[in-house]
Amino acid sequence: MMEGGASNVYGLAALDAGVAMLEALGIQRIFDHVQAWHDAVEPLLLERGFTSARTAYSEGRSGTLSLQPPPGNDAPTWANALAAQGISCASPDGWLRFAPHWPNALTDAHVLVSAIDSITNDLSRP
Repeated sequence: MMEGGASNVYGLAALDAGVAMLEALGIQRIFDHVQAWHDAVEPLLLERGFTSARTAYSEGRSGTLSLQPPPGNDAPTWANALAAQGISCASPDGWLRFAPHWPNALTDAHVLVSAIDSITNDLSRP
C-alpha cells in the first residue's frame, strides 16, 4: 500500500497567483520590456569592450543577454565581482548571461553599467 501524503496547497496557490499575474501583464509586454532593458545595456557594454552574442534579428532574440568580457578578462571573475555589488548573472562557457524580467526597471541598466565601470577600474589597478 502507498500513502499519498498531503498536497502542497500553499505552493499551488502561489503558483496560481504567479501565473495569473504573468497572464495579466501579458507575455508579449514582458518580452518587450526585457528587450528594452537589453537595448539599454548592450550598446553601453559594447563601448566598454564586451562582445555580444545577441542576434540582430528581433524575431530570434531571447530573454537572456549573453556578453563576453573584454579580452584578458574571464567571465567567472566578472560574475563574482558583479555578485559582490548585488548584481546576479550566470557565467557559463566564458559568457556573462543576464536574464532580467518584468520587475527589473529600465533604470537598472545604468546600475549595471556603473558596476561594470567600477569593476573595470578595480581590475586595472596593479
